[in-house]
Amino acid sequence: MPHSHTIPWKRIAVEAVAIVASILLAFAIDAWWDERQERIEETEVLLGLKSEFSRYREELAEGIEYNERSRLLTAELMAAIRRGAWDSETLSIDLALATVSDAKTHDFGGGVLDAMISAGRLEIISDHKLRAKLASWGQVYDEIRDDEVRNMVLAQDRVVPYMLRWHIPHSRAFDLCCTWANWPVPTRSIEEDPGAVSRLLSDPEFEVLLDFKYIDVAHTALEFETAIEAMNEILDAIDASLAE
Repeated sequence: MPHSHTIPWKRIAVEAVAIVASILLAFAIDAWWDERQERIEETEVLLGLKSEFSRYREELAEGIEYNERSRLLTAELMAAIRRGAWDSETLSIDLALATVSDAKTHDFGGGVLDAMISAGRLEIISDHKLRAKLASWGQVYDEIRDDEVRNMVLAQDRVVPYMLRWHIPHSRAFDLCCTWANWPVPTRSIEEDPGAVSRLLSDPEFEVLLDFKYIDVAHTALEFETAIEAMNEILDAIDASLAE
């Protein structure tokens, strides 16, 4: 009986389709698994960013309050110069002088965001608008940092040497605002020396120092307002991404 040389095309086709289907299914499963792992990682990153920027927002709120108090006290000193006397019943001249000598700085960098950018992993954030806001946060922080550094240089290089040169006491103010210092001796106030107050408030150099201090604080306040607006937008976008 002759052998059949008929090729089983149907069976071959079915087997080929099955092989292709299994390969495609494996690719699909791998893609699904990779996507799932990325979304898990994205959620962890978003939670870390939310914690980080929530902390920044609290620090910004404290910074805004500090700048507002500094601007108020500096303005009161400027007004006292025009009056020729300090006559505020609610504000302390000691605290005002210490504020002019002081300069605070903040660090809104590092942490999760910097780690993501350094590792080139910012693309894991699926919301491209949020990615853009996160990528531009460094520019917002740099504006704050520039203002704070300028204010610090003014205080260290100009104001503090001025206070030292004229022996203007700060211990009363430090004792009032830094209760943790446990001041070891009785404090001194410039108000105990009316002549020193009069000389200070009539000194053109001190008046110019206040001009620079006030404009620095006022501009820093604007940068803080811009920063907290940007931070609120970032936190809102994070919450929206987590809710999806």
